[in-house]
Amino acid sequence: LPCPPADETAFITQRRTRANRGLGLEMAMALVEAGARAVYCTDIPKTPGEEWQKVKQYLSRMEGKGRLEYISADVRDQVRY
Repeated sequence: LPCPPADETAFITQRRTRANRGLGLEMAMALVEAGARAVYCTDIPKTPGEEWQKVKQYLSRMEGKGRLEYISADVRDQVRY
């Protein structure tokens, strides 16, 4: 998918499920690199994994870019969430 111009993503906040690692995390990183202000990564583990931590550190070194935040949740549990 082509990324929208940076000026169109400057105020976007995204939530990615299954974003603790792998493809979900890659998509979250691409959103921040494209200019999203914040990407909330939702996954089942209580704490983010090593891969997620490394991507967060990488993105924090990029001046003017957005940030990743981690939320532990099971989005399959529709009653709870």
